[in-house]
Amino acid sequence: MLVAAQGGVHPGPRETYGHAAIVDPWGRVLAQQAQGEAVLLATRDSEEQASIRARMPVSSHRRFFSQDAMRPASE
Repeated sequence: MLVAAQGGVHPGPRETYGHAAIVDPWGRVLAQQAQGEAVLLATRDSEEQASIRARMPVSSHRRFFSQDAMRPASE
């Protein structure tokens, strides 16, 4: 998971602090930047990723809807 964060001073009283990170499927933080500008890089193990996808098939849980499926049957 890539987690981008905006940081800096903005018009008005708003200020953001940022905290960008790259996190693996098990919640391990692979790279992070607490504040300031940065480019984060992390490597991934494609075999581990395939294993995780096989054990957690979240893509098979997706549901696709069309506008037709949302109309009442009487139309």
